Amino acid sequence: MRAWQMAAGTRLVALGLTLAQAFAAPPRLAEPAKDPVLRAMEDELARVRMLQIVSLDKVYYADFALQDVSLYSTGASLGALYSPVRLNLRVPRVNLRLGGYNLDNTNFILSGIFGERREEVWPLDDDYNVLRQGWWLATDRAYKAAARVIARKRAALAAITQTEKLNDFAHAEPLRYTPALTARTAVEGDWPERVRRLSAVFLDYPQIANSDVSYGSTAAIVRYVNTEGSLQRYSDDLDHVRISALAYAPDGSALRSSWTIVRTNHAPMPGQAELLATTERIAGDLRGLVAAATGDDYSGPVLFETTAAAQMFAQLLGSNLALTRIPITDPGRTLPLPGSELEGRIGSSILPAWMDVTDDPALEFYGNQPAAGHYVVDIEGVAAKPVSLVEKGILKNYLMTRQPVRGFEGSNGHARLPGMFGASAARISNLVIKASTTVSEAALKQKLIDLCKQRGKPYGILVRRLDFPTSASAQEIRAMATAAVHKGGSSRIFSAPLTAYKVYPDGREELVRGLRFRGLPVRSLKDLVAASDRPAIFSYMDNGAILAMAGAGSTVTACSVISPSVLLDDVDMERAREEIATPALVPPPPLAAP
Repeated sequence: MRAWQMAAGTRLVALGLTLAQAFAAPPRLAEPAKDPVLRAMEDELARVRMLQIVSLDKVYYADFALQDVSLYSTGASLGALYSPVRLNLRVPRVNLRLGGYNLDNTNFILSGIFGERREEVWPLDDDYNVLRQGWWLATDRAYKAAARVIARKRAALAAITQTEKLNDFAHAEPLRYTPALTARTAVEGDWPERVRRLSAVFLDYPQIANSDVSYGSTAAIVRYVNTEGSLQRYSDDLDHVRISALAYAPDGSALRSSWTIVRTNHAPMPGQAELLATTERIAGDLRGLVAAATGDDYSGPVLFETTAAAQMFAQLLGSNLALTRIPITDPGRTLPLPGSELEGRIGSSILPAWMDVTDDPALEFYGNQPAAGHYVVDIEGVAAKPVSLVEKGILKNYLMTRQPVRGFEGSNGHARLPGMFGASAARISNLVIKASTTVSEAALKQKLIDLCKQRGKPYGILVRRLDFPTSASAQEIRAMATAAVHKGGSSRIFSAPLTAYKVYPDGREELVRGLRFRGLPVRSLKDLVAASDRPAIFSYMDNGAILAMAGAGSTVTACSVISPSVLLDDVDMERAREEIATPALVPPPPLAAP
């Protein structure tokens, strides 16, 4: 599934679009063979195949992509609506590669910074001549930038010795995919009233300092062509509801709780009663956290219930199954990029022998729940393929794009977001965690208690939800990363628990706040001792930001993780010790229902 473009109204002003253009209805689609947009893309691409300037490199590969996007969003706080946003946008992308598959203008420290893949918004009319003009100008700009980059890259290569030489791009089979489509528009429906009513729930919770409920709908038609013969036109839709709230503990610590419901291809959202119950749960969690005691440093067994387990696997596996290739740099320059903890570990044990992991883009439903990670082709025009990643605990494969990495040359259709240095970024689709040996949820909790008794611990820890995707501010995330580095860790951080409980020998649970993990590397997964017999699905939007930070990035893609609850044998947790702001001197005003 393509990455969705996120746009704001201020962008229209900068690009000079009129209100009539912004709010124009999406055009009715013609048959692919008669589609003037596709025809303009193909005709200009045919000219690109012959493009070569004297003394400069020839284009050996190019692709054009165009997204027709219809957007609608609205939100509310404490029963008061925000102004809705309705936009229709057309967003192109030009990707040119000069040189050859073995060496081109990507995978270099300067790749991407000269604007060769710059995205902009175009007119909405299907005028063949205007579109040809646009593609020509965009191609000219991309060619000039790519020529500058490959020249600089060759100069850098002449001054260094490469210990390992990999191709810059991999071949892929051409794919023609043009299912029958109707015009697509974002769904507004009765959502303004629905989010207003949901946001009014927080009026009954005076402990909460700030709250918000938002709804967004994106309907897109994606057109894609490349010089290898691929031609695609398909729909790409995403709807979501985000509920978030912020409170402060008596000592001034910020406490957050949030939840996002994600649907693709306009699959039905939960009913209003279910959404109200979710909003009440978010508010109730925060009220409980305000009154909860601060947790103590802890080392021992931790039980991750289904949602928290899926969030854990999304971070430990989802972020490590895609390898990061270090780009070529000028002599003497180093680039500290966080690498994958699983690089070079093919054939190694990373999970217990009774666990398997697959990534399945073809999965559309899990039970009666839609699988948000379903897609047919990735953003490089490659057919999505199911991948067996871990078999009986042994790492077998990675998520691959068309950028070769050590030991792997071809793509398995998992390029889902724009990446760095001229490449695309691999992301999970529907990550399925399977356990062949399971116990009931009650038995799993009893195992936690038994382990704690054996080790003489007064309690164990149960985690129900993690702060992933995080609603933390950029300042908070920087503080977490700095703390991790100072303690001898790395800049790769793991999300903190939103709801964590002490579990006592009699089964009693006590909510605690202010805990975080003292590093949770992927090798911790070898300490899994048991899994439940009741998997559940967790869907979220990934944007390539740290902890999939909500609202970050210009593009997003939908992912799902299907996981049982799991018990880890030995996990280190600690009380957060950053400086906190002074609590407000004046209490908030009383809240009253409108």
